[in-house]
Formats: sequence, structure tokens, C-alpha cells
Amino acid sequence: MLFRKHKDSHWRLGLALLAIGTGLTLFGYVAVQQSIRLGANDLPARVALYSALRLSTADPKTAIGPTPTTASERELYPGVYVFDEQGRTVATNIYGDVVNLTDVVQAPPAGTFVYARGHADNRFTWKPTNGSRQAAVLVHNSDNKGFVMATQSLTEPERLISKIGELAGATLLGVIMVAVAVVWI
Repeated sequence: MLFRKHKDSHWRLGLALLAIGTGLTLFGYVAVQQSIRLGANDLPARVALYSALRLSTADPKTAIGPTPTTASERELYPGVYVFDEQGRTVATNIYGDVVNLTDVVQAPPAGTFVYARGHADNRFTWKPTNGSRQAAVLVHNSDNKGFVMATQSLTEPERLISKIGELAGATLLGVIMVAVAVVWI
């Protein structure tokens, strides 16, 4: 009987360790994942707000800032798009001087413009049909001169999140091993 009570306490302790360790690991993973993903909006938000302010006093091509010229610059520098009140593309720093941007640039869904018009901004994940996932921030210009959207590739944040997931998996495996060891000792 004494042996049975001793084993029951080991099972309880092992299950408690497993539950607490799993909970802490999952909480840590979700907290870090959300911090990285939401942090990807920081640069596009600053660029979009700054460009929207410039749009009040400048023409759209001046408001968007410099055009990146190399592939590495395009990957690092946020994409900036200016849309008119109907959601048609007016200017962008991505394609340089293209005559008809509406045919080249895929605009985000119409609902994103409606939301941005009624709120300070609209932050969302956007995947153009021919590109990678983007952290996007759409701002409506207060002078009714249209919208400014800034985007940044999520390739690097998604790579970091994947690495954090691997670390969380390894931690969870360690928690399971400790819980099993406690039960069998």
C-alpha cells in the first residue's frame, strides 16, 4: 500500500509538471509570436502616416518618397502606394514610372478602404497574387486626397516565428521528458 501511494504522488507530480510546463511553453510561444508579427506593422505604420501627412501638401509622387532601385532595396524598403478616393492606384514607389498603375498594382479589397475611412488606420496582412505576404497599413488622408498604404514583407518575421516554434517544440519535449522521469523515479 505504501508503494502505491508513493507511485500515485509521482503520477500527480508528473502530470502537474506536464500541465504547467506545457501551459508556460504555449503562452511563451504565443506571446513572442504575436510580438514579432505585430512589430512588423511598426515601420509600415510610420511610413504610411508620414506619407499621408505629406500627401496633404505634395503631389502623390512626391509623398511616397524614394523608389528602391535594386532587388535588395525593394526587399528592405517598405512599399508605398497612393490610392484615390475610389481605391484606384495613383502612385507607388515599387514600379517606378508606369503609365497605367491600375493595371499593374493589385489594390487591396474594397472593405479595407471603407474601414480605413472610418478609423485612424487599417492594419492587415495582405498577399498580392504575385507576391509574398505583406504587413500592410492603410491610412486615409484627412483632406480627402485619397489613401496611403505602406507594406513590408513578412518573410523575415515568419522565419523568426518558425525558429521560435522550433525552440518551443524542443522545450515541450524537455518538459515531457522531465515529467516522464518524475513518474518513473
